[in-house]
Amino acid sequence: MKIEHIRNKYKESIELYENLGKSLVDSIFILLKNNKIKVLSISYRVKEVNSFIEKIERKSYKNPLDDIEDICGIRIICYYKKDIDLINDILKKELDIHESSDKESSLKYDQFGYRSHHLIASIKKEWEKVPAFRNLSKLKTEIQIRTVLMHAWAEIEHSLAYKNEAQTPSQFRRKIHRISAKLEEAD
Repeated sequence: MKIEHIRNKYKESIELYENLGKSLVDSIFILLKNNKIKVLSISYRVKEVNSFIEKIERKSYKNPLDDIEDICGIRIICYYKKDIDLINDILKKELDIHESSDKESSLKYDQFGYRSHHLIASIKKEWEKVPAFRNLSKLKTEIQIRTVLMHAWAEIEHSLAYKNEAQTPSQFRRKIHRISAKLEEAD
């Protein structure tokens, strides 16, 4: 497929992903409220066209509209680490989960860094009975669940070092990782 054709197909699908993000955020908020789980925020974003194209070029996807699973990204920021498992269990009951990964478990015993729980999910087919979810069951979303402190670290790392680690001096990277260790301990 030519890149312009992919760009145009993606632009046509953005409204569906916007509907998915907004409707899922509203529904997740209700699910958590009903289970008495307080969160700082639940938000979503749909990948911008240029970011979508850049990812295709960087990762050489053959069927990008099917293969890229984070076109719609949802982020749940909770207060306590114990709530991550509770939220995860609720979402596993309510959604179709295609993949689940705990980024913290991939860190070695002597490493500190990015911690978050990620799910690749889609709505169950029966959710399409509700008008807000019509024609959305084939779309996937990446859901990130993290605590406030995990989120603080992710934002610090992302803005300072993540995309440009080679240009960050090693003594500065060490300080960043010490901050990560302190945030993990506080969590």
